[in-house]
Amino acid sequence: TPADLRAWQTQMGLSLTTAAQALRMSRSQYAKLLAGTHDIDGRTALAALRLPRASAMEGSARVFD
Repeated sequence: TPADLRAWQTQMGLSLTTAAQALRMSRSQYAKLLAGTHDIDGRTALAALRLPRASAMEGSARVFD
């Protein structure tokens, strides 16, 4: 749900922009997911579950490399 996605973002310590980058999507697309105007697909939900904590990311959007 959008609330779950927002909770994930907060737990990870990510801004809107860095959360979008971590999920490899545009900032506007991520904002639409948070607003509930677009469905959160399974791939996005799974990616969010598998991302490392923000402290391990060191500000990098290269979380899958």
